[in-house]
Amino acid sequence: MVSIEAIVRKVMGDDFIKKVVVQRDVSYDGEPILRIRVVYDDERGDPEASKMIEVTEQLWRLTSQGEEKLFPVTDFVSSADDTRQAAAA
Repeated sequence: MVSIEAIVRKVMGDDFIKKVVVQRDVSYDGEPILRIRVVYDDERGDPEASKMIEVTEQLWRLTSQGEEKLFPVTDFVSSADDTRQAAAA
């Protein structure tokens, strides 16, 4: 099976993506979800909306396969914001 990170890097461009963090979690409704944090290199610009949509569609297809259906919750975060959030934590 293709990994979530591999999908993100293929669609968005390997050199554009700094890191992809995936965590299993439970939604407020008690449903299983995957929190996917995509950190992109903001020095290279903002991500294209069409590529973010494509990533989301591919992640939906991937996470809806198999026994366990996991709803993907995807955040696209600039590397500058990621650094600020890490410092504040």
